[in-house]
Amino acid sequence: MAARIRLLAWIYVVTCGVSLGVGVVVCIGLLVSRDAESGNALLFVGPVFGALAVLFFLPGFLGGLGLLRAKPWARTIIIVLSFLIILAFPVGTALGGFGLWVLRTQDGGQSRPSLGRAGGDVDAMERSDHRRAIVRTQALSVTVRYRH
Repeated sequence: MAARIRLLAWIYVVTCGVSLGVGVVVCIGLLVSRDAESGNALLFVGPVFGALAVLFFLPGFLGGLGLLRAKPWARTIIIVLSFLIILAFPVGTALGGFGLWVLRTQDGGQSRPSLGRAGGDVDAMERSDHRRAIVRTQALSVTVRYRH
């Protein structure tokens, strides 16, 4: 797994996990508080936190865990969340841009091919380059034959 994808996954797991934990603690604290104004605060904070939890924190946490386990569905979730968070300037823009850059590139933002467990990635690239060279040679040969 590419280091950048792993970093992105941990960023989402930690930030969304901490946000979920803090939100739950705040809501429980407002619920058990004996202050008369805590009921009004809970009426505001509760739905806002619930919406954020359902729309962003929970999918971000699960998507981050899925990326760490290389699940294909996690990539889609994090791409969608990266689009959504781009509007939260400046940190959200940086995180969303990083997420899109890492997940929209074929190799996770790595410029060199990484060796898989069996080293198959490099072999596949060499075979692919060899096939392209054969096709170019055959096309050149056909072009030369028909010119004469």
